[in-house]
Amino acid sequence: MTIGANASVTVMGKLILDKHTAWNGNILDVGANSYLNIQGMSASVNLGETGIIFLDNGNLSIDYTNELAVRAFCMVMRNESTYVMNSSNAIAPIGDATSEKFYIELKGGKNYLNVNANQTMRYFNFVEASGYDTNTLYIKIDPFVDSIMLDTLCNSTLIDTGSSDTERFVVIENFRNNLIQVNSQDTVIEWDRILADDWSDFRFEEDVNGGYWLTATQAIQEPATIAALFAAISVLCVMLRRRK
Repeated sequence: MTIGANASVTVMGKLILDKHTAWNGNILDVGANSYLNIQGMSASVNLGETGIIFLDNGNLSIDYTNELAVRAFCMVMRNESTYVMNSSNAIAPIGDATSEKFYIELKGGKNYLNVNANQTMRYFNFVEASGYDTNTLYIKIDPFVDSIMLDTLCNSTLIDTGSSDTERFVVIENFRNNLIQVNSQDTVIEWDRILADDWSDFRFEEDVNGGYWLTATQAIQEPATIAALFAAISVLCVMLRRRK
């Protein structure tokens, strides 16, 4: 099923797509500047056990009060695509009771993930992205989200491949420690490819109860910066007194 360019489709009932024999699964292709919105208690999209959601400059939003709104194996994101996660664990393959087997594949360009609810999934997987100058995933995490659980972080794909492949990065907004946890550490990972404001020295730290936390060091403002801030506040207070 293909949603063409500049289209908007809202699913408030059930959408079931039969298996595509060529792919041994089905592909839901959301095209350029198009939107697929899944809303309501009874809304669901079934792509089959090996189904794939393909966002190519497309947008997917799941605003669903129950889990497992979409049955699919993975989501491919490419070329300025956006996935808005307003519901927890809304995508999982058929035959799997949880979302732990679902993963997101990054195939080139800048792509955006807005995490507005707690999530459990498999990993983010970067693949070869010829024709793009970057392969970057921007993750914006709502401050109220307190748990993102993965099997591994990037399936050991957040690396310099040494080929003509484009540069791979993960940029996180509203990162904090004790938020993103993995069951297993990536075998290889280049930590300087994870970026977040005021955070550096990313690493995994083992949890006593099992798993590993994605951990970083938050920058502390220099004394000179703090002093300048207090000086500015003092000047403002003097000006306010004079006006009185």
